[in-house]
Amino acid sequence: MGILDQAKGMLGGGQGSGVQGVLVQQLTGLLSKPGGLSNLTQSFQQQGLGDVLQSWFGSGENKPISPSQVEQVLGRNKVDSMAQKAGVSTADAKSELSGIMPKIMDRLSPDGQVPDEGQIGSRLSSLKGMFGK
Repeated sequence: MGILDQAKGMLGGGQGSGVQGVLVQQLTGLLSKPGGLSNLTQSFQQQGLGDVLQSWFGSGENKPISPSQVEQVLGRNKVDSMAQKAGVSTADAKSELSGIMPKIMDRLSPDGQVPDEGQIGSRLSSLKGMFGK
């Protein structure tokens, strides 16, 4: 089962899981592209949020990211596109993503280490069921 199939499996479940599932699918799709994690890491650093991202990879407490910071990192066009696919407003998508992103990135680095590109797919597969229920 591919990453996108697994992300689609997250769409079922409890109230609100549909929106989260679509956003998870969009975010994991972004990360699973060649250079996706590197590009996202670079964007965090360019926006002065490298310490936030690093906290998600480390074994300590995850620093929060605000909805406006989500837009800074991903870009307005990407957030708009994700919102449209999820069927929600841009503001709602940013709010949801501010809760989802730290969890996904934390899950990508269970040992506190940033994964290399070869490990991303298998680690993203561990997200199945994380956002439904």
